[in-house]
Amino acid sequence: MDYRFDCRDFNGYKPCRPGWTCDDCREYRTQGYRILIINMDALGDVLMTTALLPVIKKTHPVSTIRWITSPGAVPLLENNPYIDEIIPYSTDAVSFLRFMDFDLVLSCDRDRKSTALAMSTPALRKRGFSLGPHGNITYFNPEFEYAYRLGLDDDLKFKRNLRTGQQILAEGMGFAYDRADYVLKFTPGELDHICQYRRDLGLTESLMVLGINTGCSGKFPYKKLPFDHTVTVISQLLDHPESDNLRILLLGGKTETDLNRNLANIIDDSRIIQTPTTEGIRRGLHYITACDVCLTGDTFGLHAAIACKVPVVTYFTISCDVEIDLYDRGEKVLADVPCRPCWKSYCPEPICIDRIDPDALTEAVWRVLRQFRNWRERSS
Repeated sequence: MDYRFDCRDFNGYKPCRPGWTCDDCREYRTQGYRILIINMDALGDVLMTTALLPVIKKTHPVSTIRWITSPGAVPLLENNPYIDEIIPYSTDAVSFLRFMDFDLVLSCDRDRKSTALAMSTPALRKRGFSLGPHGNITYFNPEFEYAYRLGLDDDLKFKRNLRTGQQILAEGMGFAYDRADYVLKFTPGELDHICQYRRDLGLTESLMVLGINTGCSGKFPYKKLPFDHTVTVISQLLDHPESDNLRILLLGGKTETDLNRNLANIIDDSRIIQTPTTEGIRRGLHYITACDVCLTGDTFGLHAAIACKVPVVTYFTISCDVEIDLYDRGEKVLADVPCRPCWKSYCPEPICIDRIDPDALTEAVWRVLRQFRNWRERSS
């Protein structure tokens, strides 16, 4: 028997379909150009990297794309039509990847773990971050030098760069940048759950639903609004003349459970709804998608809203606003301080977070809500 080892469906331990053999195969599918994406960094970065998938597939239409990522990021890639196999990172995964052959490895993370994996995985071509013989991070291909230098040159990153993260990654990996959007696909069952959640809460089309992402990574605490600022913004939104038709969903994960409960208790308004915070990251995307607009800092919540195609109002303190593409779906509010951006995880005088103007946030939210409502009315 001639085994078709390069078929996408051939696994070597059972028939791809009951009763089938390679001799009488009627649906042979070649793996074609074999690509491995290594991206295990921050969850938001994993979502942003999905914008690279359409141009990869356009460049290599007959291809098989495998993506190795952290186990916690796997739900973000599930049901993605461009990805043939999602590989959760583990010692076993590192071991078997050393014995596979790839045509192209795309190494997206600036860290030793990911770059060591990129170095040890056999491939004809490798692009992105690599690991040097002295144990420091370097890069494989000359096109990636700009992306590499951004991490070492503060003047370039904070003052002169005008490219978005998606453009930097695409061009650094040697692909033509075409401003492709994030790729996140829900199953029919998931879409049903989102619709049912809105119905159960009485969120009819006549209402405007604002999601507020209240948390951020503990690594960069200055991306989160102070509690009093959040209370002020929510109170101003609810005091607006149009707020009778407004509903606010408090969004977040496990670490935001108590924070959201405290916000709801202090403001004490029936128009505030606490979303579940302990059902996992994939289900959290459902509650973001149930919103018409999302208010968030430059955190995972921002990338999640972009991926869910939910218009956003987002604020920037320590991070680089030019690197974020909202795809013409929202507005940015910047901290009015000369030291921004800085990407500091600690600052003795973190004035930036206090310089996010609650009035500016409130006004931006209402502008985006009206814009979305008008768009919805025109498209209905």
